[in-house]
Amino acid sequence: MAETFMEAVGVFRYFGFQYLMVPLLIFVLVLGFLQRTKLLGDKADLNAAVALAVAFLSMMVPGFVDFVYALIPFFVAFVVILFGAALVFMLLGAKAEDIFAFTKRPEVTVFLLVLSVIITFYVIGQQFGHLFSPYANVTNESQTLVMREASQRIFNPKVLGTIIFLAIISIGIYLLTVPKK
Repeated sequence: MAETFMEAVGVFRYFGFQYLMVPLLIFVLVLGFLQRTKLLGDKADLNAAVALAVAFLSMMVPGFVDFVYALIPFFVAFVVILFGAALVFMLLGAKAEDIFAFTKRPEVTVFLLVLSVIITFYVIGQQFGHLFSPYANVTNESQTLVMREASQRIFNPKVLGTIIFLAIISIGIYLLTVPKK
């Protein structure tokens, strides 16, 4: 029996479903985006063809299937937590209209977007961290010494953490200073 959520999702990988699930997810997301924005017009068959092409092309990018497959459990857990919170508020007496009105507020939208970006960067760090790490045991001789030093300083975990911290603070200041409508 699986002890963690990631092990439970790993069962799909054992049977090879990630090669079906990820392109299907990409197809659905791209098709939904194209239908919603009407970027290519009202033609559903054209939108479906473009979405299918993007889904198949996404399979050819090295590491992309693994990246999306690692990202899926985090966003599923994120959505389950959001639905659980909404259920708790509804059990405490909140109406569905109040919850929908609350989610349309700009600070909630920004919070959810920032949380999604943090989750995405976490998965990028987990999947591709060895490519960005200044502490990797591989030296790239094609880079000059200045570029190597600059990349080690920029991608240092302390510097990245400080940048993320400052971004969170600036978003908080923005949300506090924006006048209410």
